[in-house]
Amino acid sequence: MIGMEQNQVTISGVIEPQAVCARIVKTTKRTAKVFSPLPQAEDEPIPEVNRLTAVELIVNMHCEACAKQLKRKILKMRGVRTAETDLTLGKVIVKGSMAANKLVDFVYRRTKKQAKIVLQHEPRKHKEEPKSEDPNPDEEAKKLEEEDKKLRRRRRQ
Repeated sequence: MIGMEQNQVTISGVIEPQAVCARIVKTTKRTAKVFSPLPQAEDEPIPEVNRLTAVELIVNMHCEACAKQLKRKILKMRGVRTAETDLTLGKVIVKGSMAANKLVDFVYRRTKKQAKIVLQHEPRKHKEEPKSEDPNPDEEAKKLEEEDKKLRRRRRQ
C-alpha cells in the first residue's frame, strides 16, 4: 500500500526488507529507509518459505497451438516462474515455488488435459570443481553412475 501523504510504502508478506529497500533506491534514485521490522543480524539466515523447484509433466499435446495454450495457462498459476513445452516429447518443464500436485490439478481445471508428474527436483547450484589437465574417464563414469543412483532413490521416495 502506498501512502502519498506520508511518503510511505507498506509491504506485507514474507520478504527481505533490505532487498526491497535497495531495489526502491535503485529504481527511483531516491533515499529509502526500512522502519519495521528491523534488519536482522548478518549472521542470522533469512528463513526460506518457498523453495524453487522444477517439475516435469507429461501432457498430451497434439499441435503447436495446444502447447502454446498450455504454456500460457500454466504461467498464470501463482508461484510459477517459467514453463517450457516440448511438443515432440509431450513434456512440460515448470519451474517455480508451487506444489507439484496442485500444478497437476491446475492444468486439468484450466485446460481439461490430464497431466502426470515425471520428475520433480530442486535446481542444483553448480559448484566449481578444480579440473585437472588429464581427467580420468573411469572416474567420471563412476561419478555419473553415482549421481544416477541418487536421482533414482529420490524418485522412489
